This record gives sequence, structure tokens and C-alpha cells, in this order.
Amino acid sequence: MKKVISSLLVFIMVVSLMPIRVFAAQAERPTFSIESTRAKQNSTVSVEVKVANNPGIISAQLNFTFDDALTLVGAVQGEAFEDLPLTMPAKLDRGEPMKGSAKFMWSNADISESGIKDGVILTLTFEVSESAVEGKDYKIALECTDCCDRSAEDIETTTNDGYISIISYLPGDVTADEKITTKDVI
Repeated sequence: MKKVISSLLVFIMVVSLMPIRVFAAQAERPTFSIESTRAKQNSTVSVEVKVANNPGIISAQLNFTFDDALTLVGAVQGEAFEDLPLTMPAKLDRGEPMKGSAKFMWSNADISESGIKDGVILTLTFEVSESAVEGKDYKIALECTDCCDRSAEDIETTTNDGYISIISYLPGDVTADEKITTKDVI
């Protein structure tokens, strides 16, 4: 009877610890996140794409999809991936706006330890259509593929989508010049 109870207790302990291991493994994964922000119709807005828990990514491909009310008009590489050369979509690289989706790639097998950072990897600039609906959130979806480390081992990642919420006014912009300045404070 003691063996049965002991075995049962061991089984319960093992099962009860499983979720902790699953959550601990997820917390250690690198996470790519898109900042959510607000914008007015017929305006331009920038959103940051960040990485956290970077274990030593030497190669990654990020695929973005976004609503037709948003047009991608620019992209600037951030400091966190500054040691990883960026390959932008050819269309965007030529200065042509993009609708619907975009793919960005980074790769550098010779990255140094000091080049492995968390933070902003990319800043995307969107034009918001005049037809964007006030009060609606327009999703910018993110998928990470081909992410690997120095050993060419695949790295499992977590991604967080972002949103651009359409507003009719900029909170704090008393002068209605679409900027928050000291004039608004006065």
C-alpha cells in the first residue's frame, strides 16, 4: 500500500510541475513585438519592431501582413540588429510603397557577442488611408521564420502583433497642428 501511495504522489508531483516547465521554456524564447500606436486618417505613423530575450540570433526572416488601409512607405534598421545586415523588400528599397505584406531578412554568421542585443530592430513607417475608419484598430501581423543561432540550430520564437488605432484627434494637441509641443502646454 505504501508503494502505491508513493507512486501516486510521485505521479501527481510530476504532472503538477509540467505547466511550470512549459511556461519557463516560453519565457526564455526570443520575442518579436510590434508596437501599437494611434494615428489620424490621411497621416503618416511609425511603429517600432522589437526583440527581447535574444539568445544570439544570427539569421531571421520577419514577414509582416497589414490591412489595405495601411501602406508601408519606409523602414529603418534599429540598433538591436545593427550588426546583422538587413535585406529589405526590393520594392521598398527602390522607394516604392507596399500594400498588404512585406518581408525583411537579416543574416551574419560572424556576429560578435557585443552585437547580440535586445531592443528595436526595425522602425516601419506607414501612411494611413483617408478611408481608414475612425475608432477601428488596423492589425499589423508578424511571423518569424528561418530564425537560427551560431550553430545553425533553429530558434523557436514568440511574436506579438501590433495595431494602429484610428483616432480623430491627437490627445494633448490643443493647437491642432498634429504635434505635441510647448505651445500645447501654454
